[in-house]
Amino acid sequence: QNKHGLQAGAAAADVNGYDWNQQPHGVRLAIDLIKFENGDAHIARHLLGKTVIVEDLAIAAELQRKAPAGYRYVTKAGEVLETDGTLRAGPMTAAMGILSRRSELEALVQQIVDVDRRIQTLTAELTEGNASAKALEQEISDLRNTIYLSNTTKVELSSQIAQIGDKQAALRREQPVLERELENLLDQTGKLKTEDDALVIRRNALEKDQADRHTVVEELTAKHAQVAEDLKLWGEQLTAARILLGQIQEKQLASQQQVQRQTAATAEIQQQIARIVRSAESVAGRRSGVEHELAEAKQAEVALVDQQKDLISQSESVANRLEEANVIVKQLTGQVDSLRGEHGAIEHQHHQLEVKSSELRVRLENTVTRTQEELQLDLPAKYAEHQASGGYQPADVDWDAIANEIKELREKIQRLGNVNLDAISEQDELEQRSTFLAAQVTDLTTSKQQLEQLIDEINRESSMRFEQTLNAVREHFQGMFRKLFGGGNADIYLETELEEKVKITADDGTSKFEMIKRTVDPLDAGIEVVARPPGKQPATISQLSGGEKAMTCIALLMSIFKSKPSPFCILDEVDAPLDEANNQRFGLIIQEFLEMSQFIIITHHKRTMQICDVLYGVTMQEQGVSKRVAVKFDQVDNQGRISEQAAA
Repeated sequence: QNKHGLQAGAAAADVNGYDWNQQPHGVRLAIDLIKFENGDAHIARHLLGKTVIVEDLAIAAELQRKAPAGYRYVTKAGEVLETDGTLRAGPMTAAMGILSRRSELEALVQQIVDVDRRIQTLTAELTEGNASAKALEQEISDLRNTIYLSNTTKVELSSQIAQIGDKQAALRREQPVLERELENLLDQTGKLKTEDDALVIRRNALEKDQADRHTVVEELTAKHAQVAEDLKLWGEQLTAARILLGQIQEKQLASQQQVQRQTAATAEIQQQIARIVRSAESVAGRRSGVEHELAEAKQAEVALVDQQKDLISQSESVANRLEEANVIVKQLTGQVDSLRGEHGAIEHQHHQLEVKSSELRVRLENTVTRTQEELQLDLPAKYAEHQASGGYQPADVDWDAIANEIKELREKIQRLGNVNLDAISEQDELEQRSTFLAAQVTDLTTSKQQLEQLIDEINRESSMRFEQTLNAVREHFQGMFRKLFGGGNADIYLETELEEKVKITADDGTSKFEMIKRTVDPLDAGIEVVARPPGKQPATISQLSGGEKAMTCIALLMSIFKSKPSPFCILDEVDAPLDEANNQRFGLIIQEFLEMSQFIIITHHKRTMQICDVLYGVTMQEQGVSKRVAVKFDQVDNQGRISEQAAA
């Protein structure tokens, strides 16, 4: 393209893509030999796009046979071989050339006008088509939105219908059980009403009997008050007698025993009276029995009065004896005082002798110590040797030599140097370290005691909380089990008592084994699970089927979760062994917890998927590449197809 916007062809390839360079003859395309504006390119291709310039007519005939059809060939001599095989040859005058070109130009102008008209018509149709297409797209978009809303409403309604149907089915299944329970309750109500009527009649009779007995009790109470006054008077007299008798020591023992027996008899009478009062209050005895006991009490009272008189006479005799004993005691007291004076003088002399003996002992110990330290002479050993050899015997001794020897020894001691004073500081350090270590031992002992107390407290608190939690889980487990199985019963309990076989050896050497029960701490005890589905009485949990075991585990798990819920809960294929009916019950249980928790469930069951709000799937569209797909349940139709908006 030059600066005037003209274009020249330089390649020997036409618009149809045919390569003319593969021909052995030199050929050129007519469109490659002219120049034209970019806007006139389509006219140039229409007129000269299939015109080929060759050397002569023979080459043109050969190319017409070998080359693609639809081409026109022009030789350098002016000969033209048309596409249909028509040959135009002969000289052309200038006038004919001008006329032919004019006619061709007029024809081209007419063709251009027709093409422009055609373009305008197509442009108008294209504009109308675009407008129609936009209108259709808008209608399609509106219809898609309407379909989406309709599908959403349909899915919601279908889900609600399914849930309502499931609830109705569950209620229908529970209806016979509830009807049976209602019949049992009605029967029990009738029985209780009959028993209530009988109890009312019995209560009226008892009230009447109680009124009669109350009258008797009032009379007995008055009599009891009189007896109590008498007993109080007797108690005061007995106390006075005890005060007198208490001054006697060994000789009064027999009298005191009699008084104690009297007191015991009085207490027994009081106990009998108390039993009479309780019998009257509880309306358990009869009037004849009470009167009989009252008569016995009066007889006992008379006997006590007689015993009291005997005791008074005995007390008077004992008082006389006591006066005689006091005279004897005064005489003995004078003798004891004189003996105590003599004993004091003897003790004073003995004390003075002990003081002198202590002084001599101290002086002897000091002497022995000084002799041992200064002279390295063990006086007790030497004294023992002298005693063994016959005692001390004076002999001629050179006291001057002894004095010189003592002087030499003292000089040697002085040359040895002073006492090591560092030993005192070392002893102080050792004493301080000993005190420190003793304090550390005391602290460790105290810490150990505190830790043991803390461990005991933690164990008690843990045991209490564990038992509380276990009781709550147990209550929830019983109800949850009946919901999941539609009946039956289940329970959990701690194995706090274990039976162990212990070998016991008898005195004769024989041994035998006995079963002994051992109590286990609740934190270390095992937990026994008892599950009895409707219509089955398994002895152990292993006799249940896989689905029943899974349902039991789900009931226990949800019971624990109910006693202490959390914001999130992840369940990994817990419904895998369940059938359709049990899976439906599992879904209903999960929906009960949606108000307090959010569940993430990994499952392959469609019913479980239907209760979910959002579905997450993992797919592998490409080998080795996993992709997550999230779809809301309302974006899936009944046939399992995902809507286009969700897929986008």
